[in-house]
Amino acid sequence: MGMGGYDSESIYQAIDIIRSSELNCKIIIGLPYINRGDENQVDYFEAADGILIRCIDDLAILRNKYSNKEILLAASLYVYNNMAEAEIMDMLESHKGSIMLETPLELSMKDIGNIIYHESTFTCCYGRLPLMITSGLRDTTGIYRNNRKSVIEVILADRLCYNVILDGRPLSLHGISTDARYDRPINRYYMFTTESGEELRDVLSDSPQYYNRKRFTRGHIDRGI
Repeated sequence: MGMGGYDSESIYQAIDIIRSSELNCKIIIGLPYINRGDENQVDYFEAADGILIRCIDDLAILRNKYSNKEILLAASLYVYNNMAEAEIMDMLESHKGSIMLETPLELSMKDIGNIIYHESTFTCCYGRLPLMITSGLRDTTGIYRNNRKSVIEVILADRLCYNVILDGRPLSLHGISTDARYDRPINRYYMFTTESGEELRDVLSDSPQYYNRKRFTRGHIDRGI
């Protein structure tokens, strides 16, 4: 299994699909939500353009092994304002690769536009967002419904001994234009987790079926906190 519970074959297949799309994009592979010191057991970082950092413990990995890699700091590091950004940047002062930031998922479009981030800032355009990270479900995995009948998906990071509970409906900003809301453009990125190859192609298409069927959420992008 790869880091976070995904096998290398599936990751390479996803990379091939994205590379063959018409999108002018970079491929960023995420480190686990919980750092167990497992970073030496993967071989597919070289096939990607950069690394997604999900927890502050991973900053040590950057110093020890990937000091030249391009990195994207995930929303879970919570760079909520320009002061928090400055603190993180001070911690990464010696990093030689370029540094990108993901805007917090709780912020609205207006909030994001009002914060003075540095230029390499990205907002999640698509993704099945994690509702909870837990080590209490043991071998649980699969599709479930909660007490409100909402679909959730539980995946197991087998060797790393934790579960990720994903929202069954992906966040989607398809169809939202940000031009009128910002003085500068906002970069977008897609977060893929359990999608099949067919779903990957659908998301990357001009008119995704999940969007046409309204099987998605806008999250906080309009209402904010």
